[in-house]
Amino acid sequence: FNNYFCFKGKTGEKLEKFPGEVDGQDFHLSDLTDCEVLVLDNLDRAVVSGLKRCKIFIGPCMESVVMRNLQDCEITIACKELRLNDSSNCTIHAFTTMGVFLETCHGIKVGKFNGAYSGLTYQFQAAKLSPSSDIPKVTDFSIKDESLPLPHFELLPDEITLANNWDVELHGSTGPPENPVFPDVTVEPQPPPPPINPPPEMNPVFADLQTQNQVENETAETMEAPADNDVAEYDFIDEANTSPNPIPNAEIPLNPAASTQEEIPNGIVEESSALAEWKKKFEELCQQKDKSNEEKRNQMREEADEELEAHYEQRTNTSAARFSSNREQEKELLKDIQDKLDASTGNPWERTMSLIDIQAEADGADKTRMRNLLIQLKSSSNPALFNGSD
Repeated sequence: FNNYFCFKGKTGEKLEKFPGEVDGQDFHLSDLTDCEVLVLDNLDRAVVSGLKRCKIFIGPCMESVVMRNLQDCEITIACKELRLNDSSNCTIHAFTTMGVFLETCHGIKVGKFNGAYSGLTYQFQAAKLSPSSDIPKVTDFSIKDESLPLPHFELLPDEITLANNWDVELHGSTGPPENPVFPDVTVEPQPPPPPINPPPEMNPVFADLQTQNQVENETAETMEAPADNDVAEYDFIDEANTSPNPIPNAEIPLNPAASTQEEIPNGIVEESSALAEWKKKFEELCQQKDKSNEEKRNQMREEADEELEAHYEQRTNTSAARFSSNREQEKELLKDIQDKLDASTGNPWERTMSLIDIQAEADGADKTRMRNLLIQLKSSSNPALFNGSD
């Protein structure tokens, strides 16, 4: 994440990328405080998060831009679509073809694009953006969220936008700053200035690559084979003949060593050793991570299989123990019933009383008479009651 196409974790700095330094790549801004950020080049898309009190100028983007967790920021941007989430008290000067979409935001001010620098019109065309003077359409997805302070957003008039123009003078530009969104204040379009090489302390790999390429180009020029007319007259001695008479008008190249070197075609430069070494280390790092992830994945699978097997074993043991306990209780219950039947007399009511609990509390109905009747029948010795006769 923290690479050449990223500004991250800075405080109180001015961070810049000039035309030709991004060249249509994705760009990330993260965790910046009190910074001024200028990304004055074509981008594919941008992701911005965690910014406080920053002033941001982002050049034309071909795709969507996502911003979240911004506080007290001023933003100038041109893109296909702008999405702003979880942000507050920000001013946005934007040009979009699809609009500005807000979610859980409040205190947002939206106005027209107010940025200008030489070559901006050509960058709009490269990003397939057709400039217009319409104010961006704003869609608020949190319009019914009563927990957010009002207003969620407001539109800025052109007078405020024009009063806060952000004009940037570029080194090596051929014309004044231009803003294609406001034709009445736009000058004649100029081509972008030549790319400005990044300083070595910002991008040592790219700087090393440039230096290496220059050395290789100079070496290639010195190693080029001579032309047909770049020959000299030289007298060779006939080694096969001991005669000291030389061979007249013999021709040899001015640089004999060059004939044994392979000519390097113009415009083709070998890949720098620094970049090749970086690629090699990156591939090794990716292989190590893949191997580590595969080992962790296999370990997690083994642990999951062991836990699943233990769960099934425990469930089987628990079920078997429960079945065994139920069988024992059933046997004891049947044995107790049989013992009571064997110990009872010929009075069937005595056997009936042994099977019920007459001490149980009634659940709403009064069963006192029924209890007394059963006790009376159990204690009776009248055979007529045993047979059910009057």
